[in-house]
Amino acid sequence: MSTFRNLIKSGSCGSGIKKGYPRLRRYFGRFMDFVALIRPFTLLAPVLVGFFGSLICLKGEFWSHWLEVVYVTFTLMLCQAVGQCINQACGVDEDRINKPYRPIPSGRVSVEEAYGLAFLLTLISLWRGFTVSVTFGLWITVILFFAVFYNLKPFQARKYVWINLLWMSVSRGLLPFVVIWSAFRSPFELKPWLLGSIAFLWVFAFQPTKDITDVEGDRKFGIRTLPVVYGVEKTKSFIKWFSILPFLPLVLYIQFGLLSLPYLLLLNLAIIREIGIWGFDKRIGVTENTLSWVMFYLGLSLIFMLSWIAEVI
Repeated sequence: MSTFRNLIKSGSCGSGIKKGYPRLRRYFGRFMDFVALIRPFTLLAPVLVGFFGSLICLKGEFWSHWLEVVYVTFTLMLCQAVGQCINQACGVDEDRINKPYRPIPSGRVSVEEAYGLAFLLTLISLWRGFTVSVTFGLWITVILFFAVFYNLKPFQARKYVWINLLWMSVSRGLLPFVVIWSAFRSPFELKPWLLGSIAFLWVFAFQPTKDITDVEGDRKFGIRTLPVVYGVEKTKSFIKWFSILPFLPLVLYIQFGLLSLPYLLLLNLAIIREIGIWGFDKRIGVTENTLSWVMFYLGLSLIFMLSWIAEVI
């Protein structure tokens, strides 16, 4: 208990990856370096996605499937962690310039250890996925394919502008609803693809926020992101205009009766959009990135949360 009182007193828990993790290493040693590899903040979105996505799919039958919901949520979280580990293992050259405090460029964790952790998490993800069902396990394999080969050859999608954007939009936007549906129902029902298309467009618009703070290292090592190829200001314009797109199919789906009227709740994402555009170049201390990047993840989570509220109204 005294350890945790000291953590709270020192403010370590709220100081973010640059200050908080070094303080936490005083108490937990190298364990915190491996925690930093999976970037815990980014795991919050798949947790919310898995939980609320399952609630949407189950339609009031949560208690008879609560254990499967836990497994689905945990598996999606692990898939995200796999992608983060491999991304840092493959991006160590860029991180030496962009984020030298990270575990690998700072020398606290080796590339081999990062790959080892990613491999272990991949095995657990596959085991957990196929334990839920064969169909869910197969879709988890698809998600892992996108997570792994975003960084690794022969695809290495992160190196190519537009391809990297579409790649992440499919894996983080379109597929999660479908993957969750596969655990409880048919993944080929219409609703998960409708909701997934809205999430796809959200990710397509806001994914470049991740690259705003990495331009120097990405440019040096040939990672062709939107800010590298077109510049930061044009990227901001891209986000401003393309972030309108998710609302267009939403209105059309409701107009044609494909989604119920309460799904208009998703229009509240416009508030997140405005904050994201305003915070485009505003860095915040507890994360590595900008306020716009935080709004990207928050908006993606809210698509699932607001969709659940729309279902229960």
